[in-house]
Amino acid sequence: HQLSFLRSVVIVYTGFSNLINRYSLYANELAQKEKSVRRKQELLKISDICKNIAHNPATDFYEAVQLMWFGQLAAIIENFEFICYGRLDVLFGPYLKETPTDEAQQLIDCLILKMYDQADLRQSYLQRYAAQLNITIGGVDRTGNDAVNPVSFMILNAVEKTRLPEPLLSIRVNSKNPTEFLKRACQLSVQGLNFISYYN
Repeated sequence: HQLSFLRSVVIVYTGFSNLINRYSLYANELAQKEKSVRRKQELLKISDICKNIAHNPATDFYEAVQLMWFGQLAAIIENFEFICYGRLDVLFGPYLKETPTDEAQQLIDCLILKMYDQADLRQSYLQRYAAQLNITIGGVDRTGNDAVNPVSFMILNAVEKTRLPEPLLSIRVNSKNPTEFLKRACQLSVQGLNFISYYN
């Protein structure tokens, strides 16, 4: 049974890699037809990013965000019930590195929009939609150290800008977190963004 499972994992990952690579090829095709130099460069960058993450781990912030979204698409194909994106600030934080703050913020803004874009794909017994999307930020890491980082605040900024009812936001509060983090989240709650939950 273990061998059968491992073979199925290889099939799934091969299919997943092929899916991402198709995006790379398509972006390259569009770039060859594009007359705008700026847009052509953007498409070539998209193609390069997709080509790399089709078979390799993410190396920077752009690749990390894109790979996470492809993973989400794969999850939607398989199942669309109550998806938790996990601790995105902890996941993306190490990849931020030298990425300009405005570019990283724009990527997070777009990611939040894309998450909600998928929310109404499938009706269900809930008479609304089948999924309940959630992001968790803050708290501490595996070693008990403060996990709040610049991406934590970028996610809060994105939620404030988009003002969408989902993805839901779970805030982990710990005494090791900076005071500014809790204050910033509370500002959003006071503004009427009532889908934010607080946990300690």
